[in-house]
Amino acid sequence: MAQRVRLGASAHMIRSATLIAFTSAMMQASPAQASEATELLGLWEQVATNAGACETCTIDFRAAGSGLSVTANNGWAATLSSSGEPDTFGAGRWENRGAAWVSGKAFSVRFHRVGNRLEMTMTIDTGSEPKPVVRGVYKRTWQGM
Repeated sequence: MAQRVRLGASAHMIRSATLIAFTSAMMQASPAQASEATELLGLWEQVATNAGACETCTIDFRAAGSGLSVTANNGWAATLSSSGEPDTFGAGRWENRGAAWVSGKAFSVRFHRVGNRLEMTMTIDTGSEPKPVVRGVYKRTWQGM
């Protein structure tokens, strides 16, 4: 039982340290940048894309060092380091998933906030020009309230 208490306290300390680090990083950013970054945190669901319908596709924004990370449930992740209202920029990579044309490919990504919608523009580095562009529109997931 003592181990569980220590693990619980340890997990609480890690969460607290993460929150402190994120708050500190946001204090170094302009108030507009900090506000934009915190408004992105959490889960968003895809409502439109030019890459084929996906009713279950989501992205999840989390605090990461001095910026944000975003992870998609369909196999890609990015680190977002530049934020300026209403745009946030970064770079990432698709997971290696067999024969998919995006498998293992690097990309740059831009998120643009328009009201309660989030527009994504992802430019994929395939090693040739023109580079394919994937566009998506996301909305907040329903939180059950």
